[in-house]
Amino acid sequence: MIFGGTAPATDGIVLSQTELQSVGTKTPASTGTGTWAQGSATGTTAAQKVAKALGGTTPTVTAGVGKATLILEFVNKTKV
Repeated sequence: MIFGGTAPATDGIVLSQTELQSVGTKTPASTGTGTWAQGSATGTTAAQKVAKALGGTTPTVTAGVGKATLILEFVNKTKV
């Protein structure tokens, strides 16, 4: 699963199947890409909506399977 801006694959963060199957709080292994990258010079904008996309070779969705709640915590850092 990829979460990010308007194009999550190039501007987001990847959560692996293993990470999504684990219950609890954790820091994802992915460091993000684009404005979601840890080293981004600009960061995301306040108006940027969070989108999602399926990754993998042939991702499919089956109704009623794999439901989860994902809570994202953002830390705002002033860049100087």
